[in-house]
Amino acid sequence: MSFVILGQGFGLLRGAFKQLTDAGVSEHTRMSLVRQLDPLFDVSSRSLRLPHLQSIQDVRAVRSGALMFVDLIAVLPADTTMSDANVVQEGIRRRLMSSRKEISEVRVKLVPDTSSEARR
Repeated sequence: MSFVILGQGFGLLRGAFKQLTDAGVSEHTRMSLVRQLDPLFDVSSRSLRLPHLQSIQDVRAVRSGALMFVDLIAVLPADTTMSDANVVQEGIRRRLMSSRKEISEVRVKLVPDTSSEARR
């Protein structure tokens, strides 16, 4: 019986230690965040779609205590205006923060599409 109690105590200690230290989220949680962004690309979902958004890359999330901080890269056409870029950035931020209450901050790095197709 004491081994069971010791095992439970160790499990609780490990969970508390993870909350005290900054740790990356599991792959399952990261993929869940990526899936939350899928409707932003859906042509049939006009209310959520962000027209200038071409792709999302390098989605990373870190837990700090009970909070989560998310960083990602959004690829936009090279000729996107600042106004349109701000709409995309705010749309991504709003979508992620409304999907999970523990997300405290979303940092979106906007980069232009430099592929050969985007060049004239």
